[in-house]
Amino acid sequence: MPHNSYPRGNPERLHVNSFGVEYSLPKEGAEPGRLNEDVTLVDNNKMVYAVFDGAGGHKEPYVAASTVAEAVRANLRGAPRVMTLAEAVNDTRTVLLAAHDKLTAYSVHTYRRYPGDWPRTTGVVLRIFETPDGKKIGFVAHCGDSRLYRLRRVWSEAARTDMVTIEQLTLDHSPRNTWDNQRLFARITSRKEMRALTPDQLSQFNDNYTITEALGAPRQSPGIRIGRLGMREGDVLLLTTDGIHNNVPDYEMCRIFETYEDVGEGLAILARQARALSRLGTKVYPRSKPDDMSGVAVVVRFALS
Repeated sequence: MPHNSYPRGNPERLHVNSFGVEYSLPKEGAEPGRLNEDVTLVDNNKMVYAVFDGAGGHKEPYVAASTVAEAVRANLRGAPRVMTLAEAVNDTRTVLLAAHDKLTAYSVHTYRRYPGDWPRTTGVVLRIFETPDGKKIGFVAHCGDSRLYRLRRVWSEAARTDMVTIEQLTLDHSPRNTWDNQRLFARITSRKEMRALTPDQLSQFNDNYTITEALGAPRQSPGIRIGRLGMREGDVLLLTTDGIHNNVPDYEMCRIFETYEDVGEGLAILARQARALSRLGTKVYPRSKPDDMSGVAVVVRFALS
């Protein structure tokens, strides 16, 4: 990962001059002869990055993810690059709701009276835009359990060296989920740690695999969370489907990106690690969850204006 040397000058006058060094692994998680039901979206021109994960247990997961991804791409094609924050948030919400409507229209036509089987997908969208006064602002929109992480290199006074930190920026749509629960469960990697959970915590841990919101679900308006995010020089913004982060704990993601300075190589190692852990089984490794694995990493670059 590049050294995080924040440029001198007023941060409000910084702009992104090479945003979008992305690495996409749309086929990494698929077993031989099997279709990966995740879909990634990378648009450097519009500075939009996303991953969508077709929901298993429902009809045509790949159709769900690909339909939403293509609808988002098409609807953003004419979007302006310069907007106010309110305009960008409203535009992104409108685009995602239109993609949801397109998928539900397909389901109504195809499955009619069986809404419980309708195709649906989770998704997380990272968007960067420019305000009228020349600032670059980033925000994230998500629905379900696809996630956005921020990896940042910071100076550790105790260790007297740089170290990489990781922060989860999206909270999964799952029953009774809170940030405290998410941070607790992100560290669990052994049966011993599982046994230390209270009965209520164990119930909530199992609830993590239940998603309460998805695009394409049979309702008029899905729950979409949108939030602004801070960016610094050298930040890596990592979008993942649950096949990655359900299997690999946060601290291990952090270690991988600290070890491999080439972000593309780090993302590939992360996906291979997730695949290996997914095959261990929950009796050996409680996080183990066979699934497709996809991710997009975006490296932030600033330059003085």
